[in-house]
Amino acid sequence: MTALKSLAVEEEGEFRMGVEIIGENGGSLSFVLSDASVSLANAIRRTVIGEVPTLAIDEVEFYDNTSSLYDEIIAHRLSLVPIVTDLSLLNFKDECSCEDGCPSCEVELSLKKKGPGMVRSDDLKSSNKNFAPIPGVLLAKLGKTQEIDLKARAVLGRGCDNTRWQAAVMGYKYYPVISISDDCTVCGDCVKACPRSVLAVKADKLTVVSERDCILCRACSDVCEPGAIKVDGDEHRFIYELETTGSLKPREVLSKALDILKEKADELSSKGMI
Repeated sequence: MTALKSLAVEEEGEFRMGVEIIGENGGSLSFVLSDASVSLANAIRRTVIGEVPTLAIDEVEFYDNTSSLYDEIIAHRLSLVPIVTDLSLLNFKDECSCEDGCPSCEVELSLKKKGPGMVRSDDLKSSNKNFAPIPGVLLAKLGKTQEIDLKARAVLGRGCDNTRWQAAVMGYKYYPVISISDDCTVCGDCVKACPRSVLAVKADKLTVVSERDCILCRACSDVCEPGAIKVDGDEHRFIYELETTGSLKPREVLSKALDILKEKADELSSKGMI
């Protein structure tokens, strides 16, 4: 990940930012960001949510709709169906050299189905096999005599323009720092109070077994009468959880967000603003 590496390089000997991937499963990604400020941590989150482009249905033309749902409801549901996106193959429509739309800036989809039965995103047929809707999304239920026939157009957009283009959801927390003093009597009350099983008694000693799982609720320190447990958050380390809609892979979303953030920082720097 080019941008990720470039942001981790030491700048003029001030600090070295680091990224450690701690978990990845399908459409989700967990990682630790170290030696960074709170403002940068939040900038990464906001960029992932609002700036990473994806493909989404923006326009729907109905030829027939005898279902129990209004056209507008079906169109809204269609707009929220994630579509697999290859950013290297598409342009933003307002940046494309064409005038009225072309395969380089938009993807056409069609749906034609008669009841009875369920209408799902699987029934959407894409004009480009590289941009297929994520299967399994329920759109409508058709009775025996009901039918839906439509065509749709999908274009690139950003989450800051509309939620339909949001590539992922993301949250972060301070990295937990748990310290245990010699005043600990190993009573075990803190172990019972912890909702995430972060603490355990081993060999007659209280130990931290899963520091990253701590949610900083401080339930352990609240029940500790001697005050032997202290829980804080490291203001320069953050644990992130990222989950995509399926349009892009998690690493691709993060890498693209960092590219965008770096481009904006370079632009401000070139103007002498930072």
